[in-house]
Amino acid sequence: MNIIIISNYKDEKNGKSTINKYLDSLINGFLDLNYEVYFGGGEPDKVYTDPLIEKINISKIKFDNIEDYSIYDYILTDITRFNYDNALHKNRWINLNNKITKNNLTDRHCLLHFSDCSNRGYFSDDIFQHFKCRTIVKRETSIQEFPDVLPLDMAIKQYWKQNLNKDIFVSCLFGTNSGSKTKGSHRLQIAQSIKNNFSTSPVCLGLDNLGNRTFSSDKYFNILNRSKISISCWGAGYSCYRDWEILSCDTVLAYKRMPNPHLDNYIDMESCIEYDTPQELIKKLKYFENNLKELEEVRLKSIKVTNQYNLPKHRAQKLINAIDTGIPTPSWVNKYN
Repeated sequence: MNIIIISNYKDEKNGKSTINKYLDSLINGFLDLNYEVYFGGGEPDKVYTDPLIEKINISKIKFDNIEDYSIYDYILTDITRFNYDNALHKNRWINLNNKITKNNLTDRHCLLHFSDCSNRGYFSDDIFQHFKCRTIVKRETSIQEFPDVLPLDMAIKQYWKQNLNKDIFVSCLFGTNSGSKTKGSHRLQIAQSIKNNFSTSPVCLGLDNLGNRTFSSDKYFNILNRSKISISCWGAGYSCYRDWEILSCDTVLAYKRMPNPHLDNYIDMESCIEYDTPQELIKKLKYFENNLKELEEVRLKSIKVTNQYNLPKHRAQKLINAIDTGIPTPSWVNKYN
């Protein structure tokens, strides 16, 4: 089986942006499933040069050189950076869509959107003026925001060197000065609760008042690796890439309970910690502070669940299943057909 991923992927931040990590994760997932993966896109006059893509052993194709999409079993179009107001974007992506519809390939076509909410990138119901597809995969979406869109986060492999010396009980690392007021308020409440109840725990809000990072990536992962528990607060969407970073460090994930869970088979107080309010979180943390042996059992169970159900190959298979079974086209698409 083969698959082609079309993307307007850029050499952004040396390949370290969250969007690029999701794409990297998805490609690795397909490779783990033994798919033959092709990757097309980027700037019109070059094949990808980004280090995240270059390190993956896949065939890279210039977007404008792709004429026949019928040779691919699955076609994935990353629309995260799609901008219909940009003439270059418009012509290239509409040309892609015309080739797919002309050859009756819609049933093997899936749209991907890796930003965490509707106002990052271009994603709304009128996207179907421009694309025809079998289903849509949206990262960190909410049921209320986009009904009938498959919310699917992409897991990450364990890139980080594991630290078995878990000498930090709980850490709290996230930014608060971007996004909605709701996001900032919720995260500030959690951070303050940790400061008040666990005074020696690392609490770093990530950005200063000028929007500058207050710690390096190495320091961030050093703390995650040393933590028995780390807290991830969702912000603009119903999940956070930090969830996967915490899990990749074999650290117990504590996160806010959400209406459409993106993590498969983790169970509260057995393989993770879920909470609705700061008070509930603190109560559970206090319990584990006094029951460290039980916390270690939760951590080991979490590692097992991650490896059995939440690796990139599992997310990639979910996506393929969605295309094969044909998640119903959203009802609000009909007005564009």
